[in-house]
Amino acid sequence: MLKTFFIKQYIEDHEGQYIGKYRYRTGFYSDEDTYKCRYYMIDETFRTIDIFIVIHLQNNITYEFSQQLNDRETNYIVVDIMKRLLERKKYPSTLTVADFDRFLSGEMTDTKDLTPIDYVNAFDYMKYHHDITQKTVDDFYEVFLPALSRIKDNHAKYLECLRLIMADMLYEYKWEGRSAKYLDVEYEFHLPYIKEIFHYLILHLDEFYDNAKEGLLQCISASVLYARFSFWITNELRQIILRQDVINDILDDLANQYILTSGIHDENASLGFSYLFAVYRQDGEVYGNVIKDYLRLVVNNTLVYANHDFDQEIGNKIVKHIGYDIIIELFQDDFNTFIFRCFPIADFPEEYKLPIRQELEKAVFFFAARMENEQYRLSSFEQTMNINRLMLDNYREWYT
Repeated sequence: MLKTFFIKQYIEDHEGQYIGKYRYRTGFYSDEDTYKCRYYMIDETFRTIDIFIVIHLQNNITYEFSQQLNDRETNYIVVDIMKRLLERKKYPSTLTVADFDRFLSGEMTDTKDLTPIDYVNAFDYMKYHHDITQKTVDDFYEVFLPALSRIKDNHAKYLECLRLIMADMLYEYKWEGRSAKYLDVEYEFHLPYIKEIFHYLILHLDEFYDNAKEGLLQCISASVLYARFSFWITNELRQIILRQDVINDILDDLANQYILTSGIHDENASLGFSYLFAVYRQDGEVYGNVIKDYLRLVVNNTLVYANHDFDQEIGNKIVKHIGYDIIIELFQDDFNTFIFRCFPIADFPEEYKLPIRQELEKAVFFFAARMENEQYRLSSFEQTMNINRLMLDNYREWYT
């Protein structure tokens, strides 16, 4: 309790308005009074810069940084750590740093008495020493999935483990480069395992709903927080609609936290929630809006972020499932010629080539008219130049 008081007091005395450049990566208690963590930033050349921090939690709070930063950045990081420690203190833990290696090596087979936060603490310890890579994540789930299986009959604990792991790895950090941006996420490494866990969850949905309804709602809510993440578990989520009483509760809960997409791109709309709503209500209009918004996200991320392979996979999966017509419909709605940078015309079946050319012709007249308005002149010129390039690349014989 005394430590909690000092942490709260530190936050109260030092919290400011400044938002630092560095972001939290991971951290763990090396002993009862010492917390070690890593913060990082990605510079304009996409080079990762790590800062290692040691926090001493005794009668007064002291800290050590591996590199000297300016006072405002230092203060921001320490206050951020204090907030995370305060949040972590809500959850009881049993594992100490001396236990982590034994658990992570698989030697500890009696894990039923571990608390949900113990798994997160062990994973954070692992990330601190081995960084966040696919191998690190794979090695963690190699011991975490069997441990999770041992508590499958304790539905509330099972869901709390899932919720805390998702809370630990669900984030999106956007970094500015010289000519592009970089979207840093951890959840891409976790997706195969989260899909496996959700598959089990859906297979035993009645038991989880009847015995741990609140935990179930929290996990579903977390799963639709980020559109890119929710897209990859839609096959699992849509199975929920087979249980009418469950899906009604879930949709009511999500409606209190998220908003539906309206057909006009809205960053505040949840595409995961909108997808579930559309499939259950059999609402073709909302479903069409959801798919188009996913594609808009793909186009935007492909153009903006240097690391966009994940987004292109989403786009390719949509086209494979729904067909090329959805791309033409999106172009008719948006007149955004950069759509065809993400979905090259050369990749379309031959029967789509003429309709696309006709749509590009219409777009020329649209942008020519908009050039009369100074507000849209530059963007219209850019789109017209892009149409010219698309015509030359794909319809040279006709165009010239």
